[in-house]
Amino acid sequence: MRIYKIDILKRLLLTIVLLCTFSIGKAQIKAYNRAQKSYSDKKFQNAAQVIDSAITNPETTNAPETWTLRAFIYYELYKVNDKKKLNSNLRDTSIRSLLKSNSLNPSNDLKNNNNKLISTFASGYYNVAKTLLTDSANFYRSELAYNKFKEITKIIEQNKNFKKEDVEYYLAVSSKFNEMYSNDAKDLKSLDIAKATLQKVLEIDAENITANKNLGIIYLNQSTTIVKEIPIDIKLEELGLIQDNSIKLAKQAEQFLLKANKLENNDKNTILGLYYIYRILNEPAKTKEFETKCIQLGINLN
Repeated sequence: MRIYKIDILKRLLLTIVLLCTFSIGKAQIKAYNRAQKSYSDKKFQNAAQVIDSAITNPETTNAPETWTLRAFIYYELYKVNDKKKLNSNLRDTSIRSLLKSNSLNPSNDLKNNNNKLISTFASGYYNVAKTLLTDSANFYRSELAYNKFKEITKIIEQNKNFKKEDVEYYLAVSSKFNEMYSNDAKDLKSLDIAKATLQKVLEIDAENITANKNLGIIYLNQSTTIVKEIPIDIKLEELGLIQDNSIKLAKQAEQFLLKANKLENNDKNTILGLYYIYRILNEPAKTKEFETKCIQLGINLN
């Protein structure tokens, strides 16, 4: 997952102040002007208190500049206090103020600045999603943040298609939780998340090579693991059930690895996986076929 940088607004501070001064300055509205000065002086807590009174003033409440200034003030407070948080009242207040400003027929320059800040908030949600995934492995909260990234982006890019971002995100989620399961075979919750997110990728893009290959390998590993863990004193009827389950998992693996091999012919991991699948399924001809391919690709089967 890529990380979006949030540094585009430093140059906008003076621009916002100038735009607001030109549009409202002539009215000499005291609360608004005090808020503007506090913002320029980087006294953001005081600026927030003052601007909150300006938005209730009949002379300034319907001016888009008032709401834009409020949005930028609360953005500065958000940066200091809530930048890494999933839930932030400061962020919410800023976004609501931007939407209000855009609804009041702002100038093109003002609207462009509003939209840049909206884009910055969207990027912030993406970074929170990444942090929640990589640092705390909290898929539920990470996905909430990722969906907020899309929701906020849609405000300014209504027709945006998120296919590329969705595939990238859910592949990253699957990789993280598959790694966790690999380190702890008892962590079945991580295994379920890894498989579910790969399935989600395939719902978006059925031809995705990585998702097909990784899902096939996961099912193959499950198939071999349950056989390796068969106790010596197992009852015959229980042994049959385990073998049946192993075959079922191998068949599930087969469909994904065959698809991956069709999309990316002669990938070593895919070919090796298919070789082991046909050994499990006891299909000598196909086992020999993929054994030969393994040898041709220099894969050591010993």
